[in-house]
Amino acid sequence: NLANPASHLYWRGAMGSPGPDDNYITVVVNSAEDIDYVGIARHNFGTGIIVVSIEGQSTNGSAWVELVGETMFANDDPVIFRFVPQSLFAVRARLQGSQLETPVDHEAGVMYVGKLLILQRRIYVGHTPITYGRSTNVVTGKSESGNFLGRIIIGESRSSEVKMQNLTPGWYRTYLDPFIVSAQQYPF
Repeated sequence: NLANPASHLYWRGAMGSPGPDDNYITVVVNSAEDIDYVGIARHNFGTGIIVVSIEGQSTNGSAWVELVGETMFANDDPVIFRFVPQSLFAVRARLQGSQLETPVDHEAGVMYVGKLLILQRRIYVGHTPITYGRSTNVVTGKSESGNFLGRIIIGESRSSEVKMQNLTPGWYRTYLDPFIVSAQQYPF
């Protein structure tokens, strides 16, 4: 289910108790291109107090090398692990046992492995990072006399915009256009 961009289908790895029990999510890559990130969304690694690290394998059967050290999360927001670009045969996420008193199963909805799109030019003033581009739709309850009674959130989203100038045609055709075509059907 992790290979499907639909986040309502998720992978679940059983966890018996806190301690040495680990789960691994392994992705075998069929191309010789460099890999420099792993992205995971719709997970419970923060609320489950699950320690995550990323490992890579350069050839079939070679030793696994740690690419990103052990990480704990404050919440269950989507996460991108970045590391030095390198040619890898396989990448895996190592999920250690839940540290809760009553352990939870590991869960993840989407996992991406690949090469990050690095912009050709800098981002200048006026850009709002997506983490701060919040938009919330609310309904505010008021009494007949106008007193505030509470608020109900009916929708939330985040958005960002990047204005790019002076891109070379070669860079656009090689990197940005394939990204835009893919983004029409798949989230990123």
